[in-house]
Amino acid sequence: MAAATVCQAANCSKPTQDGLPGFCSRACRRQSRKTPATAMPAQGAVFAPCSRSGCPCPASWNGQAGQHCCKRCQGGNPCGVATHMVPSAPSVTPSGPAPTATPTPAPGAVFAPCSRSGCPCPASWNGQAGQHCCKRCQGGNPCGVATHMVPSAPSVTPSGPAPTATPTPAPGAVFAPCSRSGCPCPASWNGQAGQHCCKRCQGGNPCGVATHMVPSAPSVTPSGPAPTATPTPAPGAVFAPCSRSGCPCPASWNGQAGQHCCKRCQGGNPCGVATHMVPSAPSVTPSGPAPLAAGPGAFSKCARPGCRCAASYDGLPTSYCCKACRNGTPCSRNVHTVPQVQAGPSATSSNLCAAGCGRKTWNGKVGEFCGQTCRQKYSQLPPTLQLKDYAGIKAQANLWRLTVWPAAMGKGIFYGNRGLGDPSCPAMRKYEAGLAALGLTNTANSEFAWHGTRSAANVMSICWDNLDPQRRSGQAYGRGEYFSTNASVSDSYAGSTGYLILFLLLRGARNTACNGNYRVVDNPTDGRTMYCLPVGVVDYRANGDPKLKGAGNF
Repeated sequence: MAAATVCQAANCSKPTQDGLPGFCSRACRRQSRKTPATAMPAQGAVFAPCSRSGCPCPASWNGQAGQHCCKRCQGGNPCGVATHMVPSAPSVTPSGPAPTATPTPAPGAVFAPCSRSGCPCPASWNGQAGQHCCKRCQGGNPCGVATHMVPSAPSVTPSGPAPTATPTPAPGAVFAPCSRSGCPCPASWNGQAGQHCCKRCQGGNPCGVATHMVPSAPSVTPSGPAPTATPTPAPGAVFAPCSRSGCPCPASWNGQAGQHCCKRCQGGNPCGVATHMVPSAPSVTPSGPAPLAAGPGAFSKCARPGCRCAASYDGLPTSYCCKACRNGTPCSRNVHTVPQVQAGPSATSSNLCAAGCGRKTWNGKVGEFCGQTCRQKYSQLPPTLQLKDYAGIKAQANLWRLTVWPAAMGKGIFYGNRGLGDPSCPAMRKYEAGLAALGLTNTANSEFAWHGTRSAANVMSICWDNLDPQRRSGQAYGRGEYFSTNASVSDSYAGSTGYLILFLLLRGARNTACNGNYRVVDNPTDGRTMYCLPVGVVDYRANGDPKLKGAGNF
């Protein structure tokens, strides 16, 4: 086991907190800033100084050239006084002359300079063209003075003429240019169309000058004509276009509708010109007409207010386009232009999990699942019911109650709402008006949740008349009526009544999930249309039948 790194503070031999060069505590760090270390090197011992410009310390942390003396210098703040007289690494035992911070190359040795614009260093870290001299330059901060005269990689032994920063391709060799808009480099990193020339371009910063004349991948040996950046599809081959708004590319990466053409478009930056004429996935072999995105009106847009996406996840009017919208953060751009899956339990033509999670099936076949977890969850789901099948909804509610009821609250008894099925029940009429407003017919887009109130009279009133939006209070998570999928949370609002009302909530733009188990349903304030239904009451303190009104079946 390697020895622990010792604290850099004077007269302290404790190990550092993380095992890296530094201090053992904040106290030692502060003391070292007040009192410069007085440790002196042994007679004849020399080390490479700190590489931070403006730092007077005569020793880097490990005594090697091109290294900093401490984390402070590494972070960009040079020491004000010469603090580090010897390396902080305890195993450094210098011998012979000191390595200098700016060594000179051997006679006749030449290297490719640093590729960072504005950096004067004549050698990259490995002596190869298109590389930086150090991590500082790689991060975007060029060296102020020529510090790296030779490569820092110890195995670099140059011979012959120096490799230049802008090598020229062999006669007749041609490559696809960098796909970054504004980059003048004539070669991508692997010579293939639609690729960037370097990580800098991949990150969004195009090269200022033509630096990469040939691919950096050493195995690229071009022959014949250059691959173009805009290959044309085979005769009769058609693909779905890129789903990014504003991108002119006629093919997504896999030829499927609702997909982007490249990672750049996936990240939100559309291509400036039509670059991807065919899918980049090599196994795509189109036949017949192209899969086209459905036109306006063929599916519903995202249910999240303020979201600009033209399609919900499954095309239904009460669904969201993605998890971010479902959790309350609307998309600021039209990212989802077509549904990602078809409504219902069946998978799409791209063979997605039948449970609706959005992942591919394990064997690539339609109607299968992505794995055992989704298979087990799907097998435990209750059957989809019609939203006016009140007897079935009551039965499902009781089954759900048995699976989620906290053991600490004891055993409860479920009493179905007798008003459901009674034509004169206002709660049922308001709920059916909500169904018509949302265009829903079954329970595929609904969920159960709890609601607590502080008097038995309120329990009876809510089950008969539904909730009253005019009596809202609190509203910590937004406007609407509040519910929870956790019975223990709703119990704190029920006081001593011993009753919890079990509601069916219609999912959609007005149903918001907050803080994990909270649900907020923003019903119309006139109270005539409601997106929630009181299905029944659970008595968990042996208070007896709550005597709910109505002529419907129990």
